[in-house]
Amino acid sequence: MQVDQQARCILEPASQSDNATVFRWVDTIGFDRLELDIVTKLSSATGQAILLSLRESDVVPTNTNTSNFTAEMSAIAAFTGGTATSSTVGFVLPTEQSSYVNRSCFKMTLVGRKRFIGVSYTPGSTATFRHGEVRLGRPRVGPAEALAAATADGTRVIVNG
Repeated sequence: MQVDQQARCILEPASQSDNATVFRWVDTIGFDRLELDIVTKLSSATGQAILLSLRESDVVPTNTNTSNFTAEMSAIAAFTGGTATSSTVGFVLPTEQSSYVNRSCFKMTLVGRKRFIGVSYTPGSTATFRHGEVRLGRPRVGPAEALAAATADGTRVIVNG
């Protein structure tokens, strides 16, 4: 019986103003499952996020600005939320409130996916990207063989064993 070991990665917080996008990504090599929780908080009363998107790439993202991130990582339509569904938007985002913390949860298989999975979040009003928590499960190698890694923006992957 294989134990479902997990690696956890905390995506760093960021504040952003209206229509300013925050990007974070994680290296998923060696894992078959990903769970991602995104936690945000609005500064103003209410607003709808313009975009919350999971993206993928086989190349390490440079993560320096919007054009680099969107050019290097392809959007995954089923995991892209916007103001209305379309061929590139898989679900409609609910209205966010400033009176509570807003949480979005994603679960996906990594089988057949590219190595790097990223998230981009664009609020409709001033908001704080509180944090993201990534749980990587079903490792292809045992925990003793897995290595801790860091992304270019300082995001850490901690492998528990």
